[in-house]
Amino acid sequence: MKKFNILFLFTLPLLLAACSNGLLSNNSSIQQQISDDNLSLQVLDHINEIGIYKKDLHFNIITRDHYILLVGQAKNADVMHKIDKQLATIKGVKGIYNELRIGKPRDFLVEVTDSWITASVKAKLAYDNLVNAFHIKVITEKGEVFLIGSVTNEVSEAATNLTRKIKGVKLVSRVFHIIG
Repeated sequence: MKKFNILFLFTLPLLLAACSNGLLSNNSSIQQQISDDNLSLQVLDHINEIGIYKKDLHFNIITRDHYILLVGQAKNADVMHKIDKQLATIKGVKGIYNELRIGKPRDFLVEVTDSWITASVKAKLAYDNLVNAFHIKVITEKGEVFLIGSVTNEVSEAATNLTRKIKGVKLVSRVFHIIG
């Protein structure tokens, strides 16, 4: 019983903090999350159909509310054009943001740094009173942080300002659908 009490005392503050910041209540419906995941799979299938070699393309797909954000590195503009053309055939998409950059894929150290930046941004957003972190997806590529989601203008500004303050952030690119 004593172990339970000690564990309870250590976990209670974390649980209360999570509740007060809205971490335990996700306003996104499960149906919307499934829809986003299915859209990501469609994007992946469409890109695979092109037959681009792995050495010519490194990318990440982020979907939110029927919008597609594609980030990463492509060998050349021809690869990017093929992807744009292929993704335009996906039905039900509200918008496609192809943010691929021409260049070599990230090396391991840059990937680790980007992961740390992404985690730091997510933590900052989660503990902010105005921002609901469940409404914003975050990804980092070579120090450029991409924020995607459906938010108010006020939340967009707050999330952007919080993100800019994170060590290692070179640029913040917003892919927000502004609501209300």
